[in-house]
This record gives sequence, C-alpha cells and structure tokens, in this order.
Amino acid sequence: MERNNIISKSAYLIYRQCPKYLWHHINDRENMPEPDLRARFNFKASYFTGSIAKKCFPEGIEANREKDIQQNNHKTLKLMDLRKPLFGAGLFCKNAFFFKDKLYGTYANADILLPAENGNGPAGFGKHPGEPEFLPGIIFPSDTACLPDEYSGGNTDTLKETGSPKPLLYFWDIIEVKITTGIKKINIYEMAFQKYCCQAAGINIRNCYVMNINAEYILKGKIDPFEFFKITEITASIKKLNLNIEQDLQKITEIISSDYPPPVNPGKFCSKPFNCPLKKKCWESVNSKSILFLYSINHKMIKKLKESGIESIGDIPLNFSGINEKQKLQIEHTKNGTKYIDKPAIAAFLKQVSYPVFFLDFETFASPIPLIENTKPYQIIPFQFSLHVLRKPKGAIEHHFFLSDGRSDPRPALLANLRDLFGFAKNHKSFKGTVIVYDESFEHSILRDLVVFDTGHFNWIFKVAGRIVDLYYPFKNFYYYNSSQNGSASVKKVLPALTEKSYDKMAIANGDIAAISFLERSCLWEKTISGIRQTANGTESGAGRGFGQYSCENKCGNKVENTFKDNSENEIIYQNFGENPCKDNGENENACHNSLENEIISRGTEAVRLNLLEYCKLDTEGLYYIMQELEKLIV
Repeated sequence: MERNNIISKSAYLIYRQCPKYLWHHINDRENMPEPDLRARFNFKASYFTGSIAKKCFPEGIEANREKDIQQNNHKTLKLMDLRKPLFGAGLFCKNAFFFKDKLYGTYANADILLPAENGNGPAGFGKHPGEPEFLPGIIFPSDTACLPDEYSGGNTDTLKETGSPKPLLYFWDIIEVKITTGIKKINIYEMAFQKYCCQAAGINIRNCYVMNINAEYILKGKIDPFEFFKITEITASIKKLNLNIEQDLQKITEIISSDYPPPVNPGKFCSKPFNCPLKKKCWESVNSKSILFLYSINHKMIKKLKESGIESIGDIPLNFSGINEKQKLQIEHTKNGTKYIDKPAIAAFLKQVSYPVFFLDFETFASPIPLIENTKPYQIIPFQFSLHVLRKPKGAIEHHFFLSDGRSDPRPALLANLRDLFGFAKNHKSFKGTVIVYDESFEHSILRDLVVFDTGHFNWIFKVAGRIVDLYYPFKNFYYYNSSQNGSASVKKVLPALTEKSYDKMAIANGDIAAISFLERSCLWEKTISGIRQTANGTESGAGRGFGQYSCENKCGNKVENTFKDNSENEIIYQNFGENPCKDNGENENACHNSLENEIISRGTEAVRLNLLEYCKLDTEGLYYIMQELEKLIV
C-alpha cells in the first residue's frame, strides 16, 4: 500500500489544525521546515516523560521496535496474546475505509495498551503504594476550534464501532502519555482516532485515559513515577465530541489527493494547538494592514469583518459594531500611517520615575520534569538577569548581569548577586529609586517565588517590589502608538517603533528560545535525563520505583540533540514516547551518550552563553532607550 493511502495519527492531528499543513506534510515533506527549537525540546521531553511512565507498568513489553508499520502491527498482535501492558503498540488496518473506489488504511501508535481486566482502573495498577489516582472523566473546557470553519465538516454521527465482539478478557484500555498538566481538546481528538484505529483492526477498546504530569508533584530525591502522574479517563469526552471519524478521513483523502494545497488564510489556529512549521512562511504573505493585526482581535470579530467584506484595517468604519477605543485609534493611524502621542498621559506616567533607575529583566526556564529538589513540574526558575542602572538624569548607563553556570540551583547565587547590585548590605534598610520592568506581573511573580524559596531575603525583595514601575503601561493603554507596531504593545514591537534597535538579527530573539538554549546545555537537565536514560536501559542498580541522578562534575553544558528523522509513520508532532531521541537511524544510544563531551564542544556552548547575555542585555538596554524616547516626546 502506498504511503499516501495510509492515514496516520499525525496526519489526523494535522488535519484538525490546518488542511494546508496536512497537504504539505503528506505531499511535500522534503521541503517542510524543520521543527523549531521548542518543538524539538518537547519531542525529547515527551520521550523521557514516557520513560518515566513505563516504570508504572513493570511487566510492560516494548512493541514499537519495527520501522515498517505492517511489521509493527504484526508484532503488536502477537504480543497481545501475552496479556501484558504494551508500549508503543502499532495498530494498522489495511481495509479501514474506501473513498472514490480507492482503499485507505489507518495506523496509530498507542503509548500504552493495557489488558482491561475487572476493576475500576487499567490492569497493572492497585499493587503499588502512592500510585496515581484514576480520575473520573473530565470534559475538556470550551475553547476555540482548532480547525478553520470551512473545514470543520458536519461531525454529527457517533464513532463507528468495528470489529466482532469478544469476551471481556480480550478488551483493552488505551493510555496516552502527555507532558502537559491538563487535558486539551486535541488530546480528545487524538484518542478518538486511536480508538477508531484499534477497532478497525478488530481490537475491542473499553476505556481511554490520558496520563498527565501531576502539577502538584514535588521532587524529593528520586522521581517517583507513581506520584509524578495523574490519570484521567476521557471515554465520555470522546463520546461527547460525537465524531464521525470516517467522514474526517474522507475529507483528509480529498486534501492529500489534490495536486495543490487547499487555500487557507492564516489565523490564530497557526499556533493552536501547536506551532505549525508553515506559520512563518504563511504569515510572510499577510499584509501588515490586514485585519489579523487589529489589536486584541478575536475569532468572532475576524468572522464578522470578513462577512462584511472587510480584509484591511484601513477599511474598517470607526463606527463598526464591536470596535473598541484602542482599535479605533489603530484604525485611524493605520489609514494615515501616522503616530499617536498622548503627551499629558506620558508625562504623568514618567512622574512616577525617580533616580537612580534600575532596568531589570529575568530569564527563566520551566522544565516538565523537575530538576531541582523541592520543585514542581513546570515551576518557573530564574537563571539569568540583566540590570542596567542610571544613577542620575543624563548620566552614564551601567550594565550588570548574572548567568547561572547550570551546575546547580541558580536561585541562591542569583539572589545574592541581585541583592548586592541593589545596594543592600547585610544591615542596609533603605532603598531609593525606581525599578523599571516591562509587564510587571512577570517580575512580581519571580520576586514572590524567590521569597518563598528563601524567606531570608524578604525585606529587601519587598522594598524592591514596591518600587517597580511598569513601562508596558503607556503602550498597552495606547498613550503612544505607531502603525509599525501592527497592533502589538510587546517590547519586540515597541522598541523598533521608537528606536533603531531591534531583536531581528539576534541569535536568540525571545525568552522561549533563551530558556531552552540554557536548559538543554545545563547539568541540571543532563544529570536528570541521564538518570532516566540509565534506568530505562536497566543500567542503574535499584531501578524500579524511582529514577536516580548521576554526578555531573565538570560536564556543564552536555546536550543530546535529536535528529528526529521520520523514517516511518512515527508521529512527528506528538512523537510516540517509545522512540528514543538519541537514536539516529538505529545507531546505539550509548554512543550518543558517550560523545556528549565532544558534542558540546562542537556545538559551542560558550557561544550560546554569549548569545544569552546579549539577548538579556538588550531586554533592559531597550527599556532604557524606550524611556529616553518617551522623555523626548514630552519636551
């Protein structure tokens, strides 16, 4: 069977996001952009999270070891006779459905396929203390549909049941492992498709579960897999979606059989539920005056404007129903290509500023797998700050910074450095001046968490937090607006609108990339991941309930890079956790681990650290330039 005649789980998920992306994924894969740094990191994190999940099922068997999907299906069916938990079970149905006299098959990998015995939860639980609780079905909250309206279809029929009835002994449960802490709508679609594939292959499915990271888990020594996860049944959620999978599959075949990709205009779905690799290319063709750049526009307003035949911001009448004051201001100045300046409001804002002025910015990471004792999954950990200081008006600007070496918890050293730079000696009780940040909610949350981490720093942090002035305020309130901002008040748009400075040519140009660049090259990450890897390979003594950590010693910056070559129908978006990201076309993963020292040298960790310093420096230097320009505007 030709590859284009097989609809995989990844193809179905892509269809749910964007039909245009689906066409390129199937028909033009060679020219598809590489996954971005965030996606690649999520692939790796998913794999290692999956390795932890497997420890909850000690009798489990690896099923996903064959590159050919039919061979993997054959192996899976043979292993099912053992009635053991199966990891990465591949289920392929050659005769899933017909469309226009053409035969199509379906294929999906199940993270964990469990024999469904009597009891409330999947077989394999109930034998271990501290096991994750099986939560009742939770219906996902209402959110924006993933698919553009013109491709939503009429999913009104129930999921078709296939396969002949079998005794209860032959029923199975599906568990999908996710690195998120909650259930998203796309997870329900994913499980519905997997259930369909299983039933099309003649496998009876009893219940479907999502195995999420427990957001309240606190690391105490080794990672405890039974406390690290929570498991929620979503069988009822699948039924409530009322999907007609076959109708969706027929729509998919129409798309992939076409000679050209379907015309789909960019929208918010380009980033939901995940960033589409085509996003940058598609948005390059969008005119800067498009209604998509209208400030705070939502899906409902986009639809309303398009139904009125309006595609450009300049064509929107100022009395158009639902347009707010900020949007009216943007419309007016986009038409004229002019700037808006509210001098009295800017002057009133600047009166809050007293000298010395401290321009502060933090960089943080949030690892799905906790790396530091007493921290939680996705806990925000500051690892870097930049601080520019202006002692007096028209004085010389000073720059100070901190960047953790990545060997241990960065917070103690970060706190000590920041305290000293703010001038707090051991018994120093006064603090004068202003602390300038951009979007104060972030800095306030970091300072609050640092106090929780070490209450001994409460006094000086309280004084600093009380002196914060948010430079975001005049821009989110449109005291200043330049049409080049394209409806955005972010510092990335405001800085070039007011000055000649820009992030465009920087190697690291946003906080997300900064966080991953630091995290992947840190010993904090490598020592935890190495412990998981060793345990998964059975090389750690005492493996079973917890995952150990190894001594990193002088290996700061070690990194494992995933080639993510798609040699089969393995999922490229929600990569099956049975696939080891250390593997490169089947190479021994130990060779990957042993070459870490050489790899980190070749990948230039020192260059990355310099890029991190330059990026964070511009964050605070840019605040200084912005404030200087605001002062000029009111003269």
